[in-house]
Amino acid sequence: MKIHTILFALLAGTSVANADSTLSVTDAQVVAHLHAVDVTEIAAGKMAQTNGAAGGKAYGAKLVKDHTAFDAKLTAFAKKHKLDTIPDDTTQTAAEKKDMDDEMTKLMGLKGADFDKEIGTAMAAGHDKEIAKADPTTISDKDLAAMVKALKPTLQAHADAARKLAK
Repeated sequence: MKIHTILFALLAGTSVANADSTLSVTDAQVVAHLHAVDVTEIAAGKMAQTNGAAGGKAYGAKLVKDHTAFDAKLTAFAKKHKLDTIPDDTTQTAAEKKDMDDEMTKLMGLKGADFDKEIGTAMAAGHDKEIAKADPTTISDKDLAAMVKALKPTLQAHADAARKLAK
């Protein structure tokens, strides 16, 4: 299914559908948001592996490993539901995007313990926010809801590890 068809369906408030599978607009938005989060977390993890001290490097490796694995499952789910291209995440406001870009820019200028403290603080807050958003009861597709439910303990572990890193 082409991206413009998906975007049209999202704008029209309909489902993204075909004969084999249907995702509601809300479920397609969840997929888009989770994918965007994974891409950001993988980038942050790679930066931590380069710029962090030992703790930051280990945390970064965990982010890359976990978010790459989840994104592979999410991408397979999307393809199974005929979302060959995952749509852009429309759930973030311009201010949230700017804040994230500003944080990534700030992190690029830090090294070692200073980097670890900053990424720990940012990742703890970010993961707490995502845990609050990850509500499987709002998802109509049972497989997607199960994926989100299974993801929550990983997000919590990332938040807890980030808090330790920030100290």
